[in-house]
Amino acid sequence: MSHPVFISYHRDASLKWAEALKGRLGDLAFLDTRAIHDGDQFPQELLDAILGASIFVIFADKAYLDRRFCRLELRLALAGCTTGGTNFVVALGEGFDSVLDALPSAIASQSWPHAAETSRLEALIRERLARGIHSMGKSLAPVEAERLAAAFLEDSKLPLPHLFTGPLSLPQGTVGQSIGERFVGRADLLRRIHLFLSGGNGKVARLTGRIAAGGGFGKTRVAAEYLHRYGWNYPGGVFWIEASSSTLDGEFWRVLRVLNPIVPDIAEMTKQGRDVRRELELAIRKIDQPALYIIDNIPEAKPGKDPSPIGDYCPALGAITVLATSRQYTREEGVLRIEVDVLERASAILLLTDEMREAPFLSWAEWGTIAEWVGDLPIALDILNRSLALGAVSPQSLLARLHLSDKRPSVTDELDNFREALRGQVPENAVRGITEAFSISFEKLDESTKHVARLLAQLAPAPIPQDFMDNLPNDLSGPGVRSALRSRHFVTSGGDRSFGVMHRLMADFLRSQSKPNGTKDLEQASAVLRKIMTPERCGDPSHWPTMRLCRPHAENLFNRGTQEPIRVDLSAMGTVAAY
Repeated sequence: MSHPVFISYHRDASLKWAEALKGRLGDLAFLDTRAIHDGDQFPQELLDAILGASIFVIFADKAYLDRRFCRLELRLALAGCTTGGTNFVVALGEGFDSVLDALPSAIASQSWPHAAETSRLEALIRERLARGIHSMGKSLAPVEAERLAAAFLEDSKLPLPHLFTGPLSLPQGTVGQSIGERFVGRADLLRRIHLFLSGGNGKVARLTGRIAAGGGFGKTRVAAEYLHRYGWNYPGGVFWIEASSSTLDGEFWRVLRVLNPIVPDIAEMTKQGRDVRRELELAIRKIDQPALYIIDNIPEAKPGKDPSPIGDYCPALGAITVLATSRQYTREEGVLRIEVDVLERASAILLLTDEMREAPFLSWAEWGTIAEWVGDLPIALDILNRSLALGAVSPQSLLARLHLSDKRPSVTDELDNFREALRGQVPENAVRGITEAFSISFEKLDESTKHVARLLAQLAPAPIPQDFMDNLPNDLSGPGVRSALRSRHFVTSGGDRSFGVMHRLMADFLRSQSKPNGTKDLEQASAVLRKIMTPERCGDPSHWPTMRLCRPHAENLFNRGTQEPIRVDLSAMGTVAAY
């Protein structure tokens, strides 16, 4: 049922006045009396009620802005506010000034009734309803209404960043502050991380978790936002180590200096023959309250070398809660794995359109098409958002590029071009290029694994059949190749009959690495798939589950083969694709 009036209030301060007004208005008004606590998800029902209402009644008192969901309700209502604020009605309570200060002058400067003047409030609301004011949802452009609604629900899931007052040691850079509302799509992940690190009982435990994902998924940002939004649970201190630093002892010393301010500088300690690592271990073990130790960007192992254990970067494992990030997952004993995936589509659109005045130029579905083009990968969405916001490309032009012929530049090439266009316009370390992000892991693979990665990149962005891996030449199908591709996130974990899925941008990048080999990788991938999709197997129901997995790859190879001069029987590939 639609209600033309939405009543927004703080339960502890204005409930009796809000209920009195609801009693006079009856079904005209929506009043929610449930207790929704910070940290709960904002109900969709309330969101729909705000967008569907024509009049937003706010009971303004000194407690109103202290409640997070009151601020969220007000933010959405202001976005749908008509010229002159005719869809707002303010009921003045004790200490109302702070709320009026948060409202546009056209609303704040009007003469408003007191919260206890129910009859006067009712008359004012009915008079405004008689004017036929549109609902707040209709006052917004469709894409803006969807964007604000998605952002509203997203923000309601996240704990607010907290001021941290305990011992703190962070490297210089962006981890020292939260990115606020720009951090989207990861609320459930942060909760899961906290559940892992608390041992499932809501209390901080001395456990170790590793956020593992490929380049561009935003591992460091996830760790930073966990620090800012959950760090208050660690009064004993929060400490951040850059594992890729060339001077790891320098990182240890920076933390040690916070815990023991009287230690001399690291040069003097070295001169005295003192062991920085050992002294940091002793200092950590003396902490008598829960503390958090973050290890960011543990380097991947080089070909033929074993990866470094987390203990190399934390001298007191078991004495402190540890959260690590890395591109490589090593199944280390006692370490909880925390996987990071691409963003959900709505969250991807939010990141893509963040602070975009031109967002209404495209529909929500069209923005979704652009997000899909880059596989909802955070690093790519960030590059596009900054490029759009700074005018390097218009939304319409960007959308048009997606519909050009298949002879257009690769997606990674286009994203790298956008990144280059941003040089001099954004801080040096604010944005990385796609090729830069992916190359780090690719260069750590041995030659056989690189070869197989390039072959898999010729396939469609769909589950890769285990049979494909089994039919590779013996020197390419060994367990070392497979484990490297999985542990370094070139493919995701597989399922029934599947080895996994390769992200479309990773595949695009790897195909660019195939250029020196001409069309050989495409030809070899096609030949392997034809060995699996024989006419006999395609006609045998017992093989149909595998054939269904193969079909999108056969279609993809057929389509690409018609555009490139490859030595493959395209008629045969087209035939198996048609099964």
